[in-house]
Amino acid sequence: MARPKIKKIIDILPLYAYFKPQGIPMTKLKVTALTLEEIEALKLKDIQNLEQAEAAKKMGISRSTFQRIIKSARYKLADAVIEGKALKVEGGHYIPSEKVIEKQCLMGRHHYYVKKDGLNNGENDFFSVSNMVCPECGERIIDIEKENFKNNKKGKTMKICITSTGTTLSSSVDPRFGRCPYFIIYDLEQNTFEAIENSSRDAMGGAGIQAGQTIASKNVGAVLSGSFGPNAFRVLQAANIKTYSGVSGTVREAVEQYKKGQLTETSAPDVKAHYGMGRNS
Repeated sequence: MARPKIKKIIDILPLYAYFKPQGIPMTKLKVTALTLEEIEALKLKDIQNLEQAEAAKKMGISRSTFQRIIKSARYKLADAVIEGKALKVEGGHYIPSEKVIEKQCLMGRHHYYVKKDGLNNGENDFFSVSNMVCPECGERIIDIEKENFKNNKKGKTMKICITSTGTTLSSSVDPRFGRCPYFIIYDLEQNTFEAIENSSRDAMGGAGIQAGQTIASKNVGAVLSGSFGPNAFRVLQAANIKTYSGVSGTVREAVEQYKKGQLTETSAPDVKAHYGMGRNS
């Protein structure tokens, strides 16, 4: 099966569709067709003088694809001028820039453009994972509505989440994030807490992703746990939630350590995917 063509993002629609040598009827001219993505590539590279990598990013394509497009466009321009041909601007495989938005996938390092109408549309959700997948790695994409995220953060009390084996502050910190039995949501300003059951604990797969979504919906600023797998870590990072691993002892002790600044923020996942699966302690 042939690989499907990727639509190129364009931000320009030319004022005129034809260009030809003066004084010669179109019926006597050979015509060379320039696609709209070729016009866009010429604009970005030769008029705006962008670096190839930046121009390719704006069009939502790879540098090699951009190089192929700009090479084709320049050849057609030169051929039309030298051979006295007419230029016709039409067609292509493109999408207008106002219909796309930049997102990243759960791998964290893939940034690309997707159709706005393909994303989740929850009015109250500031964080969600779309059903769409990244064309590079196959991971689902992260849909972060930045304005809603900002509004949810504004004026909220500072809360942290601690993975727990039980429902009280005397419970032990659970070393697993995605498969811990409970989450303790602690309000640092009010010194109150609530325990919520981790509904994704027994999931066959994707426990870290589901748990991350649950915690993101609670508007917490940090998560304290024994460890974080790659999927959970990426989801929490995407929601701008800080992570602290290697935490042990009781939940109460973990809260005090956090208050005193004795914990070190985690910069990367520290266990492999599916860590803790099958452990029902």
